[in-house]
Amino acid sequence: MKNTTRTVTFVAASALLLGSIGAAPAHAATVAAKDNDGMCAVKLTSAEKRFIESWFDESKAIGDYEQARDLIAAVESTFPGVVAENEKALKGEKAEFGKVLPEGLVAKYVDAQKTMKESEPTVARTLEGIDVDAWRVGPDTKRVEMPLTAKDGKVFEAWTATPSGKVAAKRMLIDDADAAAAKACTTGRQADVQYPTAKADVNVPAIVGGVIAALLVIAGLVFALPHFGVALPMLGK
Repeated sequence: MKNTTRTVTFVAASALLLGSIGAAPAHAATVAAKDNDGMCAVKLTSAEKRFIESWFDESKAIGDYEQARDLIAAVESTFPGVVAENEKALKGEKAEFGKVLPEGLVAKYVDAQKTMKESEPTVARTLEGIDVDAWRVGPDTKRVEMPLTAKDGKVFEAWTATPSGKVAAKRMLIDDADAAAAKACTTGRQADVQYPTAKADVNVPAIVGGVIAALLVIAGLVFALPHFGVALPMLGK
């Protein structure tokens, strides 16, 4: 009876180890019931925390210069005629941006040109972090205003392919989730809300170590079976 118990324990341990290598985390953040201030704590999953942390780290390389540079690049790639008008402005001539740009983009393009001339590229990143373990939403939760939105069509698509546009697109996903969490918070009850997620970095040494450990457990079990009276074709009794 004692040998049988040990065999079952070996099998259970092997299955547990192999299963833990590919175990999936919880899929959604938990929005707690609101407190006396009308705020709700949001318990994020590990994958959701990684997404927010990666967005925050990437945002450190995006300053006024990069935002202006990328907006200009998106506008000029979508509306090539604006380049000639900008060259007129550089020569001191009157540029007629309204002829080649939608009305809403004229001021944004001109402001971006001005900002790019008056700012410097971002070369230093801060060591500042973001506390994903203290995420909260409430009535004061607001979306960050973006220079372009999906309503801007092709120029928006061009912009989201740039470094600053990609960072902004991630921020918009977080804002969408925050808005849903804030709405859930108003009910006063606990709820689950899906935040964007990021996969964990592949830790090859850890994975290899886990697989080897699992194989060793299985190998130990195989070679131990004959001692428990279990005959194997390749080992005999």
